[in-house]
Amino acid sequence: LAEVNTFHVFETSSGNKIFQIDSANSTVRSLIFSRDNDRLVVVDDKIRWCSAVSGEVIKSVDQKFDRIGTLALSGDGLTLAVVGHGSLGQLFSIYRLDATEKTVTRLMTDAKVSGTLYSSALSLDGRRISIGAQLSGVLHVVDTATGRVITKHSSAHASPIATLAFSSDGSKLATADAEGTIKIWADAEKLNSKSVALLTLKGHQGAIFTIGFSDDDKRLVTAGEDKTARVWDLE
Repeated sequence: LAEVNTFHVFETSSGNKIFQIDSANSTVRSLIFSRDNDRLVVVDDKIRWCSAVSGEVIKSVDQKFDRIGTLALSGDGLTLAVVGHGSLGQLFSIYRLDATEKTVTRLMTDAKVSGTLYSSALSLDGRRISIGAQLSGVLHVVDTATGRVITKHSSAHASPIATLAFSSDGSKLATADAEGTIKIWADAEKLNSKSVALLTLKGHQGAIFTIGFSDDDKRLVTAGEDKTARVWDLE
């Protein structure tokens, strides 16, 4: 929570605050936990990798953004994607932390696909990023090491893709849009504009804000504008 230039981190089981992190007086603030809950990445006037247990800063990099659509983090918490920055929200950048050497490599800086970018998800190994546009249903999948666009679906959804998630094994991609439609794609690397979703799920009324696979990829959880959270059986 960003309040009076401070991030407060709480323990969910007790509700107790465990630490706080001072933040710059910046209009751009965002943060994200790693899937293993070991790391917390804070973005304001710099990028900071922190311990999610103590708040201790592991590594800090001076980097300012004029706006941010979303952040995405690999499963190990080492690869970070900052998506939707730039004057029109058309850029994305990817950074990789070496936890041993405590150095950060800029894998991609000010990369561009098409349109104003918003939703994003990194595969657990950090090798692929999927990106959705803010104003259309277009979907891109990009190689994070080379910047190569692996594939593009020009009309994956009828409305903008609000949130995405890769399955744990990376074989499937879940996308959800601003109208409440969810799609599961069988192989993200082989998508094209003629691809049809493996599954299409409907039930939410309005935009879906959060989506994620269970650890065994057998279930999907979503939460949306209609103030409901839903669990879907994918078997």
